[in-house]
Amino acid sequence: MNGRRIRVSRLLHLLLALPYLAPAIASAQTRDATLVLTVRDETTELPVPEVLVRVAGTDRAAVSDSLGRAVLEGIAPGQWTVEIDAFGYAPQTLQIDLAPGSTLGREVLLPPDPLELEGVGTTA
Repeated sequence: MNGRRIRVSRLLHLLLALPYLAPAIASAQTRDATLVLTVRDETTELPVPEVLVRVAGTDRAAVSDSLGRAVLEGIAPGQWTVEIDAFGYAPQTLQIDLAPGSTLGREVLLPPDPLELEGVGTTA
């Protein structure tokens, strides 16, 4: 009889804890993903700093560091379009598919797109 009382007690504790465990279980099933991009110049293959990288349709964005690396965390799993934009380069888009809890690493080569400035005239 004592063994049965212990099992019922354990079951009761589990049932009482279930409302507190449910959010953790749900969170584990829909874990966010991370995207790590390394952005390089297509011509020189040197890192490109200060590149704006954003996941379209979300508030997730990052700017690449001096090594051309941009890390975007907290992205919901699924298929996304990533927009890549830098001064002096042609904008690019990248299609990605993120699995729950994954970290996806990609290298992106940006083609230079030099700006043409209009001439400035001066008079004496």
